Amino acid sequence: MSEKEAVSQFYFDYYFKECLDNLRDNNWILTEESKATLTALMAKEVWPDYAENKLKAHLLIIVYNVIKLKDMGLEDSFNNLRENNRLEIMLHLDNLQSSVEHLFHSETFTKLTDISRECLFQIYVLLVNIIHESISDEDADPLVLDVLERVVERLKSVVNFEREDEKNILDQCERVLSQSESCLHFPELNELWELIRALVLEACLFVEAPSDCICQLKDKMSGEKVIESRSKVSDLLEIIGKYKKSQDENMSSALREKCEHIKKQRQQHRDTSQKQSSFREQETMQEAGKPPTASQILNITDSSSGSEHVNMDSSQKYSMLSVVKPRYSLLEFGNSRKPPSHTKCALGKWLPTEEEEFIRETLVIGEGKWAEIRTALKCKRSNVQLKDKWRQISLSRILDVAKQYGLVYSGTQKQ
Repeated sequence: MSEKEAVSQFYFDYYFKECLDNLRDNNWILTEESKATLTALMAKEVWPDYAENKLKAHLLIIVYNVIKLKDMGLEDSFNNLRENNRLEIMLHLDNLQSSVEHLFHSETFTKLTDISRECLFQIYVLLVNIIHESISDEDADPLVLDVLERVVERLKSVVNFEREDEKNILDQCERVLSQSESCLHFPELNELWELIRALVLEACLFVEAPSDCICQLKDKMSGEKVIESRSKVSDLLEIIGKYKKSQDENMSSALREKCEHIKKQRQQHRDTSQKQSSFREQETMQEAGKPPTASQILNITDSSSGSEHVNMDSSQKYSMLSVVKPRYSLLEFGNSRKPPSHTKCALGKWLPTEEEEFIRETLVIGEGKWAEIRTALKCKRSNVQLKDKWRQISLSRILDVAKQYGLVYSGTQKQ
């Protein structure tokens, strides 16, 4: 988690606790402000893969809507709002369960299905108590009773009937639903949430965690004992934190070693590939009967001297070779090469004497006979260049040369 994400997470936790306190005090103005801040943080700032945030948000919205239903009363003018609140509670119940199941049923946490079930069990028991506290004995709200019934159904779907403690809690919750029993004696929301937080955030450690840590956690979450003080919760979280720190250190050292090993393998592979490539180029040049260039010879010697630490197998095709002596010198090789075809006629600008001779021969031989003119001039310029040059010469220049040599210019159109 980066520094910015850590700061955003701190503000998210702060506003979450503030929102719960305002709900408990029925301060709806401050609750709305805190809830809006939490929504904004969830949308943009808070780390999206942090599982605790999603569970906190869903749990908070459920509690918020339950208390809203209680305060709005049974007046007909609030029927639409109350129905919207009930639907929002149902929606976030689904999202809450799917978030927990997605967290613990991923490929990384395939062994943690029982922990996810236990986490959902404790959340649903908590919601049963919160919802029941909002029901008055005189006039029970049908919508609130419907929400309570749905939560009890979900609780029944995750209970482990092989455990007597969970069966007893389920029986009490069903009696609460039938209003034959008062609300269960359960810890405060913040204290219970810390245990749920430990389940969610440190779930990956429970597979290999010490057995005494798991036993302590199950005793705290069984429902048979009431948490006496927050210090016991802190002790439990401290045990988990120490174990997590040691796991992170071991993982970081193992990761560094693996990175170093991969880096060495890549360097060896790079050196071997460069060496084999140089040998292939040299072999191709020899087969074609062409002497290698100086840069290729230097590359071969450099790669052979710089890659001595690579262990080459005896079965490899290419072996070490000495410096190749060319058949003739590089200077002779360069001089023997002919220039490309497109550079044959690149002779630069026309000199005044060359231009004057060109005009004279053109007046004598005739316009358009560029091949004959080119032969008479014994120049290396092409017929196209001669034709273009003739078009560029001004009429006054042609008349001056004609007068100088006693020639006559007919004045026909230039071809």
